[in-house]
This record gives sequence, C-alpha cells and structure tokens, in this order.
Amino acid sequence: MKGGVAKNLEFLIEIRHEIEHRSTNRIDDALGAKLQSCALNFNDLLKKEFGAQYGLEKRLPLALQFVSFGAEQRAALKKASGLPKHIEAAIDAFEHGLTDEEMKDPAYRISYGFVPMVAKKPGAADTAVHIVSGGSDEAGEISKIILKEVNKDRYPPNKVVEKMQAAGFQKFRMHDHTQLWKQFDAKNPGKGFGCVGDYGNWVWFDRWIDQVRQHCEAEGEKFI
Repeated sequence: MKGGVAKNLEFLIEIRHEIEHRSTNRIDDALGAKLQSCALNFNDLLKKEFGAQYGLEKRLPLALQFVSFGAEQRAALKKASGLPKHIEAAIDAFEHGLTDEEMKDPAYRISYGFVPMVAKKPGAADTAVHIVSGGSDEAGEISKIILKEVNKDRYPPNKVVEKMQAAGFQKFRMHDHTQLWKQFDAKNPGKGFGCVGDYGNWVWFDRWIDQVRQHCEAEGEKFI
C-alpha cells in the first residue's frame, strides 16, 4: 500500500486502539471522511485482486442516514458536541506529522459536497441529501465539490442512429455507430458519454449525440 491508502489505514488502526473498550457517540463528524476513504480503498482492492465484477458500487452505491436535522439543530449539535479528549489528542498527534499533500489525498480522507439536482419535471428531484450552498461557511469546509446530480436524457444505440438519420445522415448505420464508440473508447465511464442503464444495457447522453454528429459532419458525404 502506498500514499493515502496506507496513511488512512494507519490512522484508523490508531483510533481503533484509542477507543478500544470505550464508548462514544460523538465521533462521526471527525472520522466520517476517513471511514469513507477506507470504504472506497477496500472496494478498489476488491476489484484489483478479484475482478471488477466483485465491486460493491452496484450493490451498495448509496449510504442512507436515518436521522434528519434542521439547520438550527445541526448548528446547536456541533456547538454542544465534542470528541473525548483522548480521541482529539490521537487525531492531532497523527495528523501533525502529515504533509499538506497527504492531508488532501482522497485516499486518506474524502468529503462530498452536493449541489441541488436539476430536474426537468416537477417532483423529479428528492431531498435525499444535505444541500451545501456555494459560498456558505459549510461549503468552505469542503475542499472541492465532487458530485453534481443532473437529470440527463439517455438514448439506447438505436435512438442515436435514428437521430443521425433524422439529421440527414441517412447512411449512418448501427455498424458505423459501434465502430465509432470503439474508436473513441466512449464506454469509458470517465469520458462522460454515457452510463449503464437501468436494465444493464449501455445508454448514451446528449454529449455523445453531439460527438457523433460532429463525426458525421466531418465525414462529408459518406453518410449522406
């Protein structure tokens, strides 16, 4: 193990020793970011050692919290709560020796900031997460906004082909589409062209539609 992964595990082991045979319910806010990184590190290791099919993200993609607090309640709880002194001391002692790079490594600790979901239909966006407004004091505690939920139109491959043909590229066929996404490695999730749909089949976003249209236009009369 290297870098943040090792530091994360080393930190949690030290904290485990500190809380062994003791009990506290005031530790979540301080350790949540590290525990999140530890869970992600574990999932990465599972896939690396045994194959991507054993990843947990499809089975356990979202953690549910069974308590809800209003803004005033949350502020009061933060003000009133505090970690036991021995836990605070252990955290301070461990992190005092870390570099800025190690502290910011998401493999050591990770914090998520959510922004409101942009929904095209009324009622399509649920209040399922705590919303952090940009520029607020709370947002300032998060190093970067990682997730932005936006409802996106999704198209199966045949709809992509139909759209191209409707745009005037009558000779564009499914074979051409298959060759194109392979050429662009477009099913790589990191490229943001699409995702696995509800039924396990790949679906495409508008961004891919634009990419295909640009390709057809660049090919001149080939698909006309």
